[in-house]
Amino acid sequence: MLLKGSRFTTARILRPALAAMGLLAVVFWFSVPVVSAQTQQGSPSQPFQTQNVDAIAAQAGINASADIYQIIGNIINIVFSVLGVLLLCYFLYAGYLWMTAGGEAEPVAKAKTILKNAVIGLVIMVSAFAITRFVLSWLAGTNDGGGGGGSGALTRGIGAGSGFPGSAGALGAGLIDYHIPERDATAVPRNTAVMIAFKQPIDPASAIVGYSESTSSTAHDLNTEAIHIFRTGQELSTTLRSADVEAYVTQDHQTLVLRPKTLLGSSTANTDYSVRLVGGDRGLRMDAVEGSQGASIFGGGDGYLQSVEGYVWRFEVSTVVDNTPPKVISVVPMATGEYAPNIVIQMNFDKPLLPLSAQGVVRGGAGFQNIEVAASPIDGNGSSRPDGIFTLSNQFRTVEFVTNVSCGINSCGRQVFCLPFSSNIAVKIKSATLSEVPPQARIIRGDGGNIYDGIVDYLGNSLDGNGDGIAQGPGDGVSFDDYRWQFRTGATPNLAAPRIKTVVPAVRSSNIAVDALVHADFDSIIQDSTLSSDSVKLRTNEPEELRDTMWWMIRSQLIRADGGVIGDGDRPAGSRVQVQHRLFTPSQTTDEGMISPEYAPFYTSDVQNIYQNCFNPGSSLTCVGNRYCCDNVPSVTACSFPLPLRPLPLTP
Repeated sequence: MLLKGSRFTTARILRPALAAMGLLAVVFWFSVPVVSAQTQQGSPSQPFQTQNVDAIAAQAGINASADIYQIIGNIINIVFSVLGVLLLCYFLYAGYLWMTAGGEAEPVAKAKTILKNAVIGLVIMVSAFAITRFVLSWLAGTNDGGGGGGSGALTRGIGAGSGFPGSAGALGAGLIDYHIPERDATAVPRNTAVMIAFKQPIDPASAIVGYSESTSSTAHDLNTEAIHIFRTGQELSTTLRSADVEAYVTQDHQTLVLRPKTLLGSSTANTDYSVRLVGGDRGLRMDAVEGSQGASIFGGGDGYLQSVEGYVWRFEVSTVVDNTPPKVISVVPMATGEYAPNIVIQMNFDKPLLPLSAQGVVRGGAGFQNIEVAASPIDGNGSSRPDGIFTLSNQFRTVEFVTNVSCGINSCGRQVFCLPFSSNIAVKIKSATLSEVPPQARIIRGDGGNIYDGIVDYLGNSLDGNGDGIAQGPGDGVSFDDYRWQFRTGATPNLAAPRIKTVVPAVRSSNIAVDALVHADFDSIIQDSTLSSDSVKLRTNEPEELRDTMWWMIRSQLIRADGGVIGDGDRPAGSRVQVQHRLFTPSQTTDEGMISPEYAPFYTSDVQNIYQNCFNPGSSLTCVGNRYCCDNVPSVTACSFPLPLRPLPLTP
């Protein structure tokens, strides 16, 4: 029998196995940098090379989404399983010797020795397993919170998948307005960019290695001390390196654009990714003031969440590369009509656009060139290009143009700007020059922070101006993709303030779903660049320990007079302003009775319509006459926020 005799002691059986595991760990340790370097290679000129690697892996029957940590972990699990079977055999054999000893001392002593060695082997195995698990988890990043949304006590009961992610409050209540990909997004294309819009300017030097005003056109390596892009749960091993990501900050310093140089994920399996904005002194900073270093964006500010944990979110990358070019879905003003001169020119797209192509400033007829606005007097000759600013808003889907010519003051005391009076206004949205791999646009590092000569989506695809599904590049005619239209301005401004027609959920609703849609329908088109998580707030009386889990973002859609979302050829009559939010907290029964959290959307006077008239006095179709409208009741004082609840019990 194999186990017979002192030569086959437990220690002698386990030593070779444990030595093999140690050797395996050493090989694993030294192989990590090599594997990491291989998986991160790439350049802007070869953005799709990883598809070939994934294809070869699929043909070979290898899971391309598995990494070296998973493979080594599987091998170690097999080794431990074999050792466990051997230990079981030793225990059974020792028991057999003892039971059949018949009172003889020698078999009993032998059985005791085998049991003692087996127990020692078991202790060594359990210790080795615990140490190995800890080390591998630390190396792979699974002990860092992954996509669970930060650290702290809340993550014990609130984390990824629960709808209550920790350290998410910077989105909405903090300085982050919105980002792409969205939180928990699925079907994200492999060629996605990561874009983050902030409410205040950030310091580009805190996001880009070696950045200064003199190197702004050449410094694009990501500062990986401040920003991590990684496979969820594998932060320390898969975070993209500095040279693997092109980082840009827009001219106004309020949007950060991160463009991985190689495709994310795999062509054979969906892959979870996370982005972490590091908190504290190593993280992103606000723009410096008078030469001093700006404070951390997570240090808070007047009225902002005082979180210092940073911010992290996850999304799922699909197996697909999106080569569909963006299209124009609506424009305001509509073609051929006559409109008041204080109207804002609004262009809405079916996909998020890359800020590096779609926003900028025009001064003295020069500057931003990717969209052109030209004005010519109705009763005169000549054409001029008005000065003004093109802004990108509505989660990167809407471009608006406002001139710098003041023509009045609205009811909130803010300036209103006008297009030339009594003029023909011609607008041209340019498509970008195509690269050698259409519909990808060619990078042209021009002035003003733009790296394209036309409109490009967040995936790098050039505009499909004629809507035929094919990107054909700039130019006039059927076979090209510039988008043009014209309208006229009158001589009289429009001074009508916007009003809310309906709200969902209804005022003072109860028993609503935790994922209930929240929106307000306005009776006029809203100026999207005035919408933010500051101008539209979501307040709650949830307990303090849930404060840093509440996030919200604002999105708008054009609607018809009957309340339906516009389609092709429909005439917009208003806007639906939506509040995307974290799951609401359901009512809970406690020893002290039922606790029902309340939620209060606030649409403030910072919201303006397409004629730059503010939502002030706040009003609806049935609530008029005072400065404020609270739960659809006129009020001379500001609407009160919900009172704080006593602490709710957290699910462990």
